[in-house]
Amino acid sequence: MENMVATLPIIDALHQKTSVTAIALHPTLGKLLIGKKDGLVQIVDLESEQNNIIATINVNSQIIDVAWSMDKIVVLDETNGLHVFSNDGEEVWTSEFDAGGAELVVGKQILALDGIGTLRQFTLDGQEYESSQRDVRSFEMIQDSILLITENQSVVKTDDHLNIVFERPQRGEIGEDIVAVGSSQGSAWFVAREGHALVPGEEEALEIEFYLRQELLDRKELKGRMKASISDSLNHFIGLDNGDLVAVNQNEIQ
Repeated sequence: MENMVATLPIIDALHQKTSVTAIALHPTLGKLLIGKKDGLVQIVDLESEQNNIIATINVNSQIIDVAWSMDKIVVLDETNGLHVFSNDGEEVWTSEFDAGGAELVVGKQILALDGIGTLRQFTLDGQEYESSQRDVRSFEMIQDSILLITENQSVVKTDDHLNIVFERPQRGEIGEDIVAVGSSQGSAWFVAREGHALVPGEEEALEIEFYLRQELLDRKELKGRMKASISDSLNHFIGLDNGDLVAVNQNEIQ
């Protein structure tokens, strides 16, 4: 008889009646944020015996992402935009986006991508920086820089104030798709690309490029499309759609 795969237990006190779209755990306070499709955010005290819900927030639109910033709560929703609340659910400030929100990263500042591809930056107390970037498809923070994938498949590197410091030259006779960007080992960063085949039906070129600051270090072929990547100062692992997990060692694929 085949071994049955065990099902992870549900925390009864936290069972939701609508889809959970975002969660965030405070690193020290023992509190969990649960964002849902119906626009509700629950603040849960994990240190209480019953995992008590100590406050709720409702922004009346699907939650795209939630995050902690010190003891404040940052919420990005699909219709209205960006909100910051106290840890007991009181609104501190909000910034409405005409096209709603699409992506959120919270660090020293708040970076929020709206629904029409404008990347905007805010201080933690709600002041918006003058500089922004348009036609952004997605972005990643690396050290003190930000990597942007634009709608025309360019890769742009900015400083932490969204000022452009480097733009990668596009490659490929008939174009390319940028699959992913992000941190590699140490201070290096990468671009995973897919070059379009010259003849329909031919295999497309799947590659990863490694950069240090604005300098191309190396370029390697991949045997599949990148689906996941994680790195720290010593390691970089990449998951491919063919099932391979590959390790990067000094920009060499193992």
